[in-house]
Amino acid sequence: MKVSKKTEKIILNSYQYQTKNVNKCFAREELNLIEFEECSFIGCDFSACNFLGVTFISCSFLNCQFEGAQINHVALRSVRFIECNLKNLNFAMCDRLLFEVYFENCQLDFSKFYTLPLNKAQFISCSLLAVDFMNANINGVLFDRCDLHRTEFNGAIALKADFYSSENFTINPTKTKVEKAVFAQGKLGGLVANIGLKLY
Repeated sequence: MKVSKKTEKIILNSYQYQTKNVNKCFAREELNLIEFEECSFIGCDFSACNFLGVTFISCSFLNCQFEGAQINHVALRSVRFIECNLKNLNFAMCDRLLFEVYFENCQLDFSKFYTLPLNKAQFISCSLLAVDFMNANINGVLFDRCDLHRTEFNGAIALKADFYSSENFTINPTKTKVEKAVFAQGKLGGLVANIGLKLY
């Protein structure tokens, strides 16, 4: 069967390997149904995107804008975000298969990770104001120097999670599993505030 040039172009564009994208502003459906592997995005704007069937494998994003994007049905597999604006994104609708993320110096305020398997994800020097981690699996997750003001952890599984250097968290240990989680001694107030205890 002869394949038309149009169909051939669609097939070729459905997979990108080791491409570098710099200062691009992507349109609403421009990236749909494409798989990216070992690709980098620098200074790109995804805010107009309504992702559908997009897969990122071992990709990196540096200084990119995502606020306003719809990221439903996106696969994030070993993906790094550095100095990106990811405010108010609903990661909970992402593909859960092999979901693996790393965030450094990112703005993630008001984003949602509820019920996601986030095992061993890393949040380094991130703003996480009012983020939703309800019922998420955050076993072994590193929260390094993050602001967790008003972030919600009820129902989360936070075994061995590391909160040692983070600030402003409030976690109810009767509603969140925190066995072997790491907290700084001087910041335990956020761990006991909901159970009627005060530390002096």
